[in-house]
Amino acid sequence: MDDKLRPGARLKYINGITAVQTDIQKFQYSISEGDTVPFEQSLSANGTIYTAGISGDDATITRITDQGFEASMLYGGNNVGIGFDLGAIYDLNDQWSFSASARDLGSIKWIKELESYDFTIDDIEYNGVDYNAITDTSGIGDVFEAYFNAQEDKVQIDTTAKSFTTKLNSNYFLGVDFRPHDDHEFVFLYQNSQVFSNNYSAVSMSYYGMLTNWFHLKASYAYVLEGAHNLGAGFALGTTVQLYAMGNYFQYANDLSQLDRFSFRLGVNVNWGYPEVKAERLLKKEEKRQRKLEKKNANDQPTDTGCFLLTPIHKG
Repeated sequence: MDDKLRPGARLKYINGITAVQTDIQKFQYSISEGDTVPFEQSLSANGTIYTAGISGDDATITRITDQGFEASMLYGGNNVGIGFDLGAIYDLNDQWSFSASARDLGSIKWIKELESYDFTIDDIEYNGVDYNAITDTSGIGDVFEAYFNAQEDKVQIDTTAKSFTTKLNSNYFLGVDFRPHDDHEFVFLYQNSQVFSNNYSAVSMSYYGMLTNWFHLKASYAYVLEGAHNLGAGFALGTTVQLYAMGNYFQYANDLSQLDRFSFRLGVNVNWGYPEVKAERLLKKEEKRQRKLEKKNANDQPTDTGCFLLTPIHKG
């Protein structure tokens, strides 16, 4: 494998604390015009609701509520999962590189502190209730109570303890990095996120520029394919100690009705290794210049000699 391709992987051990998952086999609700009442409604459904760490006096959520969160809850549990991060970067040349990654692949197996509910709702009909405030001696609450009592036979709930598996919310990325100059960089990124079986996609473009050794500029635009978007920008002043400012959702900055969406932060960075970072950047510039010179010298040599000139690279 050559030095242009840089793959990477990470394995993660996961301990689940609490979870709720539904498995709805059937859910049917209908509403229509009635003959004697304005609307006739009916509901039928069946499925299972899985929970872990929620029900019971010793459940994790109960202990968190009564005793507060403890660090020991983060490890040592029996609800264990495995996650993977995979990715790779391919450097086409000094200006262009491409990347792809997948994060949080995996699942959690829930086998501890379980409680599940198998439910069936058998065609409950609701056409309203009859109540006359003048002639009826009972209250309206009694009327509704009588209606719900009449529906009890149509609702069945069985409590069991079933293990179940939940997938991690995975994220996928495709990126293109363009560096027309050592101090300027453009990044194009596509992201797809899977959140509870729903897919969300977004694209973003960003620019980073080191205009001088003490002034850095960043700007970005992101668009979620479902319609949301974000315009952000920021800068940093200084070298070892930096004053920075960053804002997001600039498109709402001049709209008083949506000003609460605009965010702005101001802070200070301390870069302990800045002299080393600066020296590394200068070294990379020199290496890049030397590589170009080597290529030029190699192309200038006669092809029938079978040799070419190498210019040594001096570091330091």
